[in-house]
Amino acid sequence: ARAMGIHGFAIPADYRPIETLMRRLRVAPFDAPPKFTADDVIAQYGTVIVSGAALGIGGLLLVVLALLRANRRLRTERARTAEAMTSLSATEARFRAVFENVDALSIQGYLADGTVAYWNHASQTLYGYTPREAIGRSLLDLIIPPAMHESVRHAVSWMFTNKTGLPAGRMTLRHKDGHAVEVYSSHTVVETADLGTMMFCLDVDLRQLASAEQALMESEARQRMILETLGEGVYGADLDGVCTFINPAGLAQLGFSEQEVLGHSTHSLFHHHHADGSIYPPAECPLRLTASDGLTRRMDDVFWRKNGDLFPVRLTVTPTLHDGRISGTVVSFSDISEIQRNTQELERHRHNLEAEVRQRTGQLEIARQAAEAASRSKSAFLANMSHEIRTPLNAVLGMVHLLRRDNPTPIQVDRLDKIDAASQHLLAVINDILDISKIEAGKLQLDET
Repeated sequence: ARAMGIHGFAIPADYRPIETLMRRLRVAPFDAPPKFTADDVIAQYGTVIVSGAALGIGGLLLVVLALLRANRRLRTERARTAEAMTSLSATEARFRAVFENVDALSIQGYLADGTVAYWNHASQTLYGYTPREAIGRSLLDLIIPPAMHESVRHAVSWMFTNKTGLPAGRMTLRHKDGHAVEVYSSHTVVETADLGTMMFCLDVDLRQLASAEQALMESEARQRMILETLGEGVYGADLDGVCTFINPAGLAQLGFSEQEVLGHSTHSLFHHHHADGSIYPPAECPLRLTASDGLTRRMDDVFWRKNGDLFPVRLTVTPTLHDGRISGTVVSFSDISEIQRNTQELERHRHNLEAEVRQRTGQLEIARQAAEAASRSKSAFLANMSHEIRTPLNAVLGMVHLLRRDNPTPIQVDRLDKIDAASQHLLAVINDILDISKIEAGKLQLDET
């Protein structure tokens, strides 16, 4: 304390704090540089060193753990990538196999300049070029007709620029031998791993469809010709009774034009009233009933012409089906005015004929009664006349019998024989006349033999 000029300093009992203070202040005898040892370092900085070492080791462990985790993640990602590549390869192989083996879908792949980069088997079938002939050549030289070169070139450029395909539609392309090929073509632009941006065309052969459409058009033409030449009126209606078609015969009978009927309610146009002038409720219209229950109806009814005249018709209402469901009705009708007039005329003739038959029957009855009376008179006359003739004839036969008993001469016997034969013959005739009279009178009796 004196060396340092400290006055009034009381010497403490414990010198260690003073010693420590003197050492820090480098006061004699501690002004000489101390000997530096590891123990001093440990004693002085042991805690710091241990803490730093612990922190370093901990950080190193964390780095190692992070590296291990990153390595594990990397291995997982590599495995996942390998699995994805394997799956992608398998998927690509499957799609390639599908593309190569499908015969109904022609698939071609093109680069930005129109060069063919992919050509499946269906494309060879559709267009006639093998993959070896097609790949590496321009689609304009292969399947595009010359008149379409410019438009196709612009379309390809637009699709590659906008990375999207054009709307699908029908196209007429060209076969290897030059004939036209009808296809339904759709396009898409995709990024590929090996060739970059590519445009794929998917074409469906429409030759069979075109043939079916042609057959359908011919069938429709035949049906239209039949409808136009048919003598009966025919029209179709939807489920609400709105007319969808009508043939010329129907228009001629109704007096309407086609524009006045199509798209309008047939019931409101020419089926609105009964024959007596009362309103025909739409709910009772046979078209509505058939559209509701699907039953075919045949009936006689009345239609009204455009000029307000009614005429009787014979209707046949048939439902039309689409996918098993009722989609509308078809009605055929014919004017039966002439038939009804003929029926009425025949009815009048029938009544007249019945009156004539009754009159003629009465006349015949009178004639029959007169004939029966005459027949009875004749029978009575014959019976009386036969009786009157038979009595003297029996007397003659009796006299012949008596003369035979008087020993006649041979000449007399011959004469008697002739008289007897003639008399017997005459008697047989009279008996027959009497039998006829009995038959007419209903009094003949048959004897058992």
